[in-house]
Amino acid sequence: MQIQRYASMAAVPFAALGLAVPSLGGGASPDQSVAMLPLRTNVTVVNYGSKVRVNGLTRLARGTRVHVSLARADGTRIVAQVRADSHGRWVATPRLGASGNLLATAVGVPISATMAASGTRVKVRTLISGAVASPLKGGRTTLTAQAHPSKPSTWKLWRGRRGQWVQIKAGQSSRVGGIRTNLSAKSGDRLQLTVSSEVGLEPGSSHLSVRAFRPAGASWYGLYGDPVACGGVLHRETVGVAHKTLPC
Repeated sequence: MQIQRYASMAAVPFAALGLAVPSLGGGASPDQSVAMLPLRTNVTVVNYGSKVRVNGLTRLARGTRVHVSLARADGTRIVAQVRADSHGRWVATPRLGASGNLLATAVGVPISATMAASGTRVKVRTLISGAVASPLKGGRTTLTAQAHPSKPSTWKLWRGRRGQWVQIKAGQSSRVGGIRTNLSAKSGDRLQLTVSSEVGLEPGSSHLSVRAFRPAGASWYGLYGDPVACGGVLHRETVGVAHKTLPC
């Protein structure tokens, strides 16, 4: 009786155990089943588009196919497909574009081989690149930045003074995530830019200081027909830039 009881428990459907089986993006064939696998990740918070290292160990057969899926409120999709090695180890490095629970499933194994499910929550935050604040004439400063993904987003700008951060501006980015705004600031001021993109992403932030650029003169060379330092002869259609230390 005891053996029969364990056998019947092994055949209990996932739904009865409260475990959700991720969609396989088309599904496994009718003669296949899926088994949830424990997994580990190297990080729990990453920037948009960054890779996450996911690994695990299975006691199943060598070469078992493993699907790594991202489970969200709006559905589940496969983000990586790998095979276990001869020792049952597997490693995947998917790029994530949204926050969610990472799940691993072994495809094509009996349900009786199911291991304990162990999903890991990973948060993906909006990425900010190229954030620069440059002073202009008249005491004004221009701030430019790019948010990723390249979609409309909401941004806020904070200034740090006397140990406190005070919000000084807010706005919407362009259709492709570009941010540009003018503000009153001086060289050395500390700024923090926060960007909230679409649903499924955590807000991103970037710290920067206002950088002053000193004025500099520039000369031009227009003696057509004369030689140039890099070799050759200067013509009207020649395009080039000279530098005191960098090579041609």
